[in-house]
Amino acid sequence: MKDNSYGAATLRGVILDGCILFERIMDKFISEYFADSEFKKNQLMEFILSTEKISFDSKRQIFISLTNHIFPDFKKQHPNFDKLLQELVSIRNILAHAELLRNDQEREEEDSFSYIRYKNGKRTVVNYNNEKIKMISSNMDYVGDTLAATYKSLINR
Repeated sequence: MKDNSYGAATLRGVILDGCILFERIMDKFISEYFADSEFKKNQLMEFILSTEKISFDSKRQIFISLTNHIFPDFKKQHPNFDKLLQELVSIRNILAHAELLRNDQEREEEDSFSYIRYKNGKRTVVNYNNEKIKMISSNMDYVGDTLAATYKSLINR
């Protein structure tokens, strides 16, 4: 099998970068909702949202609650949004902490990427084949577009 470390690193980078962008959009949405001046928005970002005290998942929960409150049809229009965002964050967490598998014997397919994940003393191999990568890419686009459109709707209301 060929060495696919460049493609695996690209996949990891795209997902990590996308999730960082998702988090920043949620930060802006939350600060836009709760603060009425640029100064207060910046302080909310600096002293609360951009600290380790509030996790990505906490921001996700706040974002979903606010969105459902402000835009009552959001859940109806985007029934899978929260689930997809949670799945992408889970994939992000795996890729951020897993080691790229370089042993061809454990890879499912030649063009797949496999990572070794250690959790609670267990070693598991997580595989990403072309079909799964396309699905992840499609979900990243959908979540990113939905976040951006929802933020824009908040600003324009």
